[in-house]
Amino acid sequence: MDVTQNLVMQNILLFGSLAGVIISVLFLTRHGNKKGYIIAPFTYFLNSFLFYLAITLWEYNINILTLQGLLIWSTIVRLHALIIILSYIIIEPKRGVYHE
Repeated sequence: MDVTQNLVMQNILLFGSLAGVIISVLFLTRHGNKKGYIIAPFTYFLNSFLFYLAITLWEYNINILTLQGLLIWSTIVRLHALIIILSYIIIEPKRGVYHE
């Protein structure tokens, strides 16, 4: 069973990604000098929020995309998460390094 077939899980992911977008925007406004740390998670939260919003609208017969388009978009969201995880593993920010 896919996540998009379970209505409770779908709503949790929709509102969780919306909360991630809001927290990311708040972090960007409060810590403007650390934009590099929040851009990748912000884009992921925005991408997943829009995806789950499109699925929710599909259930109310507001068809933005075809089913094939939603399938492709779900693959893009998963690849986006994988790329972000790999980028944080490969390009880990240096912590505790001070330049004198």
